[in-house]
Amino acid sequence: MNSTEQRMESLEKQVRRQRRWNLALGAVIVVGGSLAATSSRSVPEVIQAKKFEVVNDQGQVVVLMNAVDHDGEQFGFVTTRGEGGRTLVELGVTVKGEGLVKTQNGRGGDLVSLTANAEGNGLIKTENGKGGTLVAIAASVDGEGVVKTQNGSGGVLVQLGTTVEGEGMVKTQNGKGGTLVKIGTYKGVRGGYVETFDQNGAPTSEIPE
Repeated sequence: MNSTEQRMESLEKQVRRQRRWNLALGAVIVVGGSLAATSSRSVPEVIQAKKFEVVNDQGQVVVLMNAVDHDGEQFGFVTTRGEGGRTLVELGVTVKGEGLVKTQNGRGGDLVSLTANAEGNGLIKTENGKGGTLVAIAASVDGEGVVKTQNGSGGVLVQLGTTVEGEGMVKTQNGKGGTLVKIGTYKGVRGGYVETFDQNGAPTSEIPE
């Protein structure tokens, strides 16, 4: 190989090396510019909209945030949905404007509700998804606490509450309206008592007698 060929080969190597350096430098410039643009992009402190929707990969709305109207006022409402758009959880308000949290079984049946009763006192209720109440924790008309378990068909099984005089009371029932055991307080100074009944509601024993 003569000297001219050697010089040509050396020059070609230098050109190829310079080309690689130019490509690397260009990549660095592009990446650096992208990072600079990202870091300088402003982030809004507040995002406002009348409705937000979160969709899944199939385009179905799985979370909905919007406003609902009650008696001329608007309140926030959040709904989560499952397959087929069926409701799973609701966070919103009752028709009277009290707070409401409700879970459902995805088939239109309620499972748990945290809301207010007709008197405006707090209410926690569990249901069987078919409209039947299982447990209710609330307040009486006079504001005393009440816990009630039911059989899902409207029949009461256990009730913890107060007597008409305001003392504590526990009652078990057969789910058909008949009382089985009652723990309460006598009027006056006699103190507490326990009564038992048969399935027909007839008294079977009382302590003290």
